[in-house]
Amino acid sequence: MFKLIILLLCVQFGNNVTLKERLDTASRSEKPILTVFSAKWCAPCQLMKNSVIKPMEASGELNSVSLVMVDVDIDKEFTSRQIGEDFTIPTIILFFKEDGRWLRYKIIGYQTKDKILQIIELQKKRKK
Repeated sequence: MFKLIILLLCVQFGNNVTLKERLDTASRSEKPILTVFSAKWCAPCQLMKNSVIKPMEASGELNSVSLVMVDVDIDKEFTSRQIGEDFTIPTIILFFKEDGRWLRYKIIGYQTKDKILQIIELQKKRKK
């Protein structure tokens, strides 16, 4: 019985811990954090994830950022804090440090590779 309860707790809270760990690791890296909010049931989210994000990741085009994928159905608290209760997905938020403060740039809806690279480049230009 005790093992079952622990297993249930791991299943219930495992993704939140994983998200926290991913965000902590990303924020320590000093790289901008490219956070992609999506859901399994969202067709544009899955299309963007599979045809844009994964190929960009595989080709190294996202090496200058820390990528964090957020499932809005699992990570509800984080999603509501970042997007709000009335949210549209997919949403991408690029978190970046400037003058010691974390700032963010948010884009809503399906995004192309060119648009994602554009916001990453805009952030780099702000640092100069």
